Amino acid sequence: MPQLEQMAEKVGLLMNAEVEIQGSVCLIKQIRSIRISAHSKQFNCMLEHDISFTNLKKDGTAYNQAEIVLLPEELEDFITALHHHSIPVPINYQYRVDTNPNILCVYLSSQEAPEDFAIRLLAAFEVIQQNSLVS
Repeated sequence: MPQLEQMAEKVGLLMNAEVEIQGSVCLIKQIRSIRISAHSKQFNCMLEHDISFTNLKKDGTAYNQAEIVLLPEELEDFITALHHHSIPVPINYQYRVDTNPNILCVYLSSQEAPEDFAIRLLAAFEVIQQNSLVS
């Protein structure tokens, strides 16, 4: 099995997600349900995060990207979980946040092993999921 397919399968299993390979790009289909409160109404939404890696090199590193939708109250815990994970963020790690009235979109990118990116991302998802159960 070629290296890209092996890595795609590994990341898919880690994230419990479907993967799709398009040329040299691996797309990870991660779905999340959130409840958005706006004014005095609440909306349940199913969102598919855009997570991918491309340009997988022989050393196992790739260019990783994720576009994650969060509630405003989840941002601090999510970013803290990413930065305090036992797998440190690489030097070239970047993120930015776009805000909308009731949701945030977090864009992440790094050059590292896709499984490290996925493990760290999963840990951050687990933290916000646990915190939402406590609230």
